[in-house]
Amino acid sequence: MLPDGASLVVATCQPVGIEGYVQAAMAFAAWAFKPAAQRLLESEMQARARAELASLERTNQMLSWKGGPQPSAIGGESERGDLKQPDQTFQPGDVEAMIRRNNELIGRL
Repeated sequence: MLPDGASLVVATCQPVGIEGYVQAAMAFAAWAFKPAAQRLLESEMQARARAELASLERTNQMLSWKGGPQPSAIGGESERGDLKQPDQTFQPGDVEAMIRRNNELIGRL
């Protein structure tokens, strides 16, 4: 079924003109026919990878700090630990607070 309402029947090995639709359908079918336990495991692995990426981003922020902006980690940061207040500078204890927040997020895993 295409966006304009038309439907086409094509061979999956040669979906000329609608490759993206066939690839999406095949990816969904591969996911849908996996056992629930395997889907859950893959979901947990993706969550761990996202948490590790966030941890690395926070570490990079700490290592690249040169008296720049204060991370919003000190009170209500996003899950990624983004810098949201570029007009502020680090205060004593900010790095320690970022490390504690990082450990809290890792602990959720």
